[in-house]
Amino acid sequence: MKRALHENMANGIEDLIGIPFPNHSSEVLCGLNEQRHDGLLCDVILIVQDQEYRTHRSVLAACSKYFKKLFTTGTLTDQPYVYEIDFVKPEALSAILEFAYTSTLTITTSNVKHILSAAKMLEIQCIINVCLEIMEPDREAEEEDEKEDEDDDEDEDEDEEEEEEEEEVEDFVNQENLTDVQEVSCHQSPSNIGLTPTAVPSAFAGEMRT
Repeated sequence: MKRALHENMANGIEDLIGIPFPNHSSEVLCGLNEQRHDGLLCDVILIVQDQEYRTHRSVLAACSKYFKKLFTTGTLTDQPYVYEIDFVKPEALSAILEFAYTSTLTITTSNVKHILSAAKMLEIQCIINVCLEIMEPDREAEEEDEKEDEDDDEDEDEDEEEEEEEEEVEDFVNQENLTDVQEVSCHQSPSNIGLTPTAVPSAFAGEMRT
């Protein structure tokens, strides 16, 4: 490529040649990150739970749809220099800022849910996707546990229904036995059931004899 370039230049030929610099974008981000840590050329401050984060609007807007809408609404002179963000955790915002300036997201099992929540609020889809992938095994395990709990509950309900049915059958049998006893008692003679016959008055007894 260099030889062809020299030959074209020697012949007075003006060809457009694109020369890529693969490390340029990472070097720019690295420089911006150094400025952020040094507090240089920062044009916005984010406050989360009394913690200040000096940063650059352009970097935030390039990564987050939320910040892009926030920083492009109205004129620049109307926009405040300080924004208080009360819907994210400090550790989540720190991880997201590191991602914005280094292209690397640092996640732990203890903060992945907070980062996912912050990414959803700030509308950073790539972080949302990776957090969901990381949490997928845990979600599957939770679903299995929930299914097992539901199965256990169903078994308990079935046992309770069986017990209720057995109790109903037992009550029915007891009622039938009681009914049989009462019917037998009704057909017994007074002497057999312990009743004393009513005495007939003597006057009526005489009439009855005549």
